[in-house]
Amino acid sequence: MRDSLRDSAATLLQAEVTAAGPQRTTARFWLGRLTRMGGDTAKARAIWLTLVREDSIGYYGLRARREVDLPPLRIAAAPLPAASPAVAAWLGRLDTLLLAGLDTAAQAEVRAVLARAAQQDIDALLAWGDGLAARGFGPAAVRLGWHAALKSPNDSRVLRVIFPWPNRRAVEAEAAEFGVDPLLLVAIVRQESVFDAQALSPAGARGLAQLLPGTAALTARGLDVTFYPEWITVPDLNLHLGAAHLQELLQRFGGRVDAAAAAYNAGSAPVKRWLERPGADDPDEFIELIPYQETRGYVRAVLRNRELYRALYVTPTN
Repeated sequence: MRDSLRDSAATLLQAEVTAAGPQRTTARFWLGRLTRMGGDTAKARAIWLTLVREDSIGYYGLRARREVDLPPLRIAAAPLPAASPAVAAWLGRLDTLLLAGLDTAAQAEVRAVLARAAQQDIDALLAWGDGLAARGFGPAAVRLGWHAALKSPNDSRVLRVIFPWPNRRAVEAEAAEFGVDPLLLVAIVRQESVFDAQALSPAGARGLAQLLPGTAALTARGLDVTFYPEWITVPDLNLHLGAAHLQELLQRFGGRVDAAAAAYNAGSAPVKRWLERPGADDPDEFIELIPYQETRGYVRAVLRNRELYRALYVTPTN
């Protein structure tokens, strides 16, 4: 496309779509871009509308909505079911173990629930998932959500368990303090830790916002906040530093969410290099040409998460 070899590009993209290949949603989105570049806006719109239907909650489907001027996705999910007496009793036992500091026993209880997930009905899975997310067991809650999706794929409540927001007030408060979009902050937390305050990455990042100790210390120093390394997983402090770090990245990259998200994952230095390449002023092209596969997928996931949290948790104003 960059070399104006549009016929060749269209052939390659269409072949991936026709073959239903693993990159078909990517190919369909860019086929729409290519078609519009050729002046056929009606055909481009048809391509994107098909993508919206086929990938309704995926990155490219959500991105295509903007190209055809559709309103943001809204998902009217019914409230999650109340816990049955059996589930409520189990959650109470879990609370007792956590209050007693018996974390190993609590983890064993959670693993036992996961092992029985396939035998549970949809309401039990949703109630368990909601309860576990509220208690800091986000990854387990999401796994239960996926079990629920297998049983009832068209139940919109399932998405609230797969994309929970257990600490919404804290996220919104920190986002407001630093002037960042709370939907972007929760999208990053969902992608980084799945709301597990004790999450530890292979690189050594810790906590809800998955901060490296050096980044956390540097950010705290800039805020004149007292910080000790052992405090890094304290949820409120970790979110506070994570929101401040996100604000700093947004400022550094001129408010570009795509670049800030890439830097949150890969660091600022490579992102600065990537922004110097031809075409990097186009966010779609910038994302597509991120050379790190993990970071490329991360940015797409964060942007998708942000739109899904908007769809699930923000009430339309009109």
